[in-house]
Amino acid sequence: MVVCMGQQHNLVREQLVVNEVTLTAVGMFKVGWKKKECQDRICLSIHSGSNALLAAVFDGHGLGGESAAVLACNVVQQCFKELVDAENAPSTAILERCISVADSEILTKAELEKRKFLRRRSVCLYGEKRSFGSWEYGTTALVCSLHPEDEGVRFICSNVGDSRCFLFRKFENFCTVEEIGSPHNPNTRFDEIERISNANGRIVGSHPFLRVSSTTEVVTSLCMTRSLGHVEMRHSGISQTPESLDFLIDSSCMVIIASDGIWDVLASSKISQLALEHWTNPETLAESVLNAADQQWRRSKRYSGDDCSLVAIGISME
Repeated sequence: MVVCMGQQHNLVREQLVVNEVTLTAVGMFKVGWKKKECQDRICLSIHSGSNALLAAVFDGHGLGGESAAVLACNVVQQCFKELVDAENAPSTAILERCISVADSEILTKAELEKRKFLRRRSVCLYGEKRSFGSWEYGTTALVCSLHPEDEGVRFICSNVGDSRCFLFRKFENFCTVEEIGSPHNPNTRFDEIERISNANGRIVGSHPFLRVSSTTEVVTSLCMTRSLGHVEMRHSGISQTPESLDFLIDSSCMVIIASDGIWDVLASSKISQLALEHWTNPETLAESVLNAADQQWRRSKRYSGDDCSLVAIGISME
């Protein structure tokens, strides 16, 4: 596991070789160019007992977003190890259980902070009043496991939030691109808008800037429809339930999982071009993608920039 700190790149590498299959994974982050701290976290580890690779991206948001991402990162890794030890191989149920446990831990922490605040609310000073709602935070969770089998690599992906996963396949001088799953974004998921409305939630703004608005006294909103944590937004339809996919990869390819700081400014076609240029080296690919996203954020004068984190996984089958 890696936890990002400071202003510089952080880097973690893992490699898993099973028979004729080699998985080479590199995780990196870059803090938003006008931000003081990184709220993204990446998790990358190998479970040697079952020959499984765990890769995950967590994008924290809210005043306690960083702590939510750190907690989710640590809990998912530990929970994955314990459950895979018991079952001998990863599964959709294991990944979804890891996410559920992480969500419970974040909610427990936030509820405790809320109770402490409300107990002293009537006597708090002005400076403390400004922290009203500080317990309203959460994180995305895009968790993937890769497990070599006789006929290929079993790929399982469970997602909560607006981080995204793409699979790239190389054919001579071009790459094909396939998105794995769909982010929980109200601008692209009309089924999620309907679910929010049925849960008495509110969608505000106009396309492409739709957000889910709170219906409690804590005034806040989210640009996604699912997230871990968020004590208040749970009353507005925000769900912690992941959507999962389980399938077999039967040929060499590249997988990239990343937070919205990447996908908001780089089209998959641009990343496909970079993947073609750095096909044999996930590390230089990850660095190129991060630098390209950072440059795009700096060109966008309206925004302060977003944290960018990703894991690039090269899958080689001889």
